[in-house]
Amino acid sequence: MRSLLFIIVLTLVFQADAKTGPLIYSPVIKDKVEASAKIHEPFIKMLVRKSGLNIKTEYNLENTRIVNDFKNGTVDIAYLGPLPLLEIEKKYPYLERVATLISEDGTPSYTCSIIAMKDGSSSLKDFRGTIALTKPLSTCGRFNAFLEFGKLSRDIDSVDYYYSGNHTGVVLDVLLGKAQTGSLQTAIAKNYEFQGIKIISTSEPYPGFTIVVNTKTMSREEIERLKNAMLSFDPVNDPQDAKDAKLMDYNFKYGAVPADETIFSRMKKEFMLYNK
Repeated sequence: MRSLLFIIVLTLVFQADAKTGPLIYSPVIKDKVEASAKIHEPFIKMLVRKSGLNIKTEYNLENTRIVNDFKNGTVDIAYLGPLPLLEIEKKYPYLERVATLISEDGTPSYTCSIIAMKDGSSSLKDFRGTIALTKPLSTCGRFNAFLEFGKLSRDIDSVDYYYSGNHTGVVLDVLLGKAQTGSLQTAIAKNYEFQGIKIISTSEPYPGFTIVVNTKTMSREEIERLKNAMLSFDPVNDPQDAKDAKLMDYNFKYGAVPADETIFSRMKKEFMLYNK
């Protein structure tokens, strides 16, 4: 009897922070909410189908808010790029990486690029204009520009820069002449090459976008169900997964791999350099 009582007490202790109601998935979006819904909703529907979890999406316009959202227990699951992920891990110990998404090339990574107009700058070496960046906590923003200028022994603070707010905003500002260059995700930049944009610098691969969970608000069973749903997604061999994949954005349709520490090893060194 005492043993049973002890087990019940332990269960209550470890699930004390778990909440009732749907799990909140909060992606930091790259564009407008309407466009982002088309990207994320098919992915969430797949997770609900495969995991049996009740998940609700609430879009986050600012990645700087996510730490407080985790601490306050208002977010359970998040979709994060590698820079905000590393920043949050410094400040919130109850964050757990679940899986890292695979890109079209089959790797759990992506790149960022510096763009200019086709008749504009061809190198950052002697660049003296203005550079448009995405957001302060965006991997393809100041962080990427810092590393790309650093390859040429230049300081990002030696040039004028500002934040456009998202990847599309960066492209538009370069097209309109507000900025002479811009830093954004390579896959997005390539969509605008036909409009007179060229890529003048491309980064080394960064870790892919990662799904993370709040271990203060989710039970171990829920986390494992979510992880299994992501890692078992196989559109090549599973007919239902193949149907789901046809509705998914390129960010999600190729599946995921375990969020292995080796994926993040090089970027962690760059992250330390960036924060000196």
